[in-house]
Amino acid sequence: MKIYRRTILTAVVMTAAALLPISASANPGDLYATDNSSIRIYTPDGTGSIFASGLLRPRGFAFDGFGNLFVATLDTATLFDSQGQILKFAPDGTVTVLASRLHSPEGLALDGAGNLYFACGDFSHPATGFITKITPQGAVSKFAFLGKGDHGAHQNFGVAFDGQGNLFVADNIAEAIYVITPARRVSTFVSLPVPSGLAFDGAGNLYASDFGPDFDPSAPGGVTKIAPDGTQTIVVSGLGNLLGLAFDPYGNLFVAGRTDNVIYKITPDGSVSVFATGLDVPQFLAVEP
Repeated sequence: MKIYRRTILTAVVMTAAALLPISASANPGDLYATDNSSIRIYTPDGTGSIFASGLLRPRGFAFDGFGNLFVATLDTATLFDSQGQILKFAPDGTVTVLASRLHSPEGLALDGAGNLYFACGDFSHPATGFITKITPQGAVSKFAFLGKGDHGAHQNFGVAFDGQGNLFVADNIAEAIYVITPARRVSTFVSLPVPSGLAFDGAGNLYASDFGPDFDPSAPGGVTKIAPDGTQTIVVSGLGNLLGLAFDPYGNLFVAGRTDNVIYKITPDGSVSVFATGLDVPQFLAVEP
């Protein structure tokens, strides 16, 4: 696949003043994907381009209703520290830092009021798996604690809201998906081996990708459909380590394939194909509304 470079962000650092503006882009239905250092855009026909580069470990995506794209990034070579940021890419190309000095932010989701939520985890301290909330004005607070996980830690990845305002959180190490109510009550929704990406379809079913047993890069990961009552159905298996998920308006499910550095496309009838290749460890996906 030929990649046409469309827009570039270079030398992203800790202050908003140092961020270089990007050109505006508004194409509903385009697929956005993170890899180790960039954000890529794919049109529905699979044509790819670079939206932003120079990022270090972008770890989550979310669009709001005004076309702003929020991106979680670690911005450091150390995976677990307190140097994470949330970047805001406005439709006019303006880039700002919404929040900084965050502990390993991962996964992003917006509620109906425009509040942003993401997961944090710290392998050096027990009982510090938690969800952080950021208001549209930039106020940061702890929304929910996940408690002490196996091995004294949590490793979260995907987060997603259902239509009732419940927040679902994947926990790799605990091998569970949690549900957090608007009243901030935390419970285990289902157990699932090494869950990673999360996405809801239009009927309210939750889809979860998995990383394969024991985080083995050669293990056959898959995608599971989880009904509102917790019933699980295997959608696809044997695709290697799978991470982020995103649905397009037509019900196609896109899946980030870490093992083969590809993005898979699963149609509503269950057909699986390779949608994009040549990425550098694809992780999170989002479709522009």
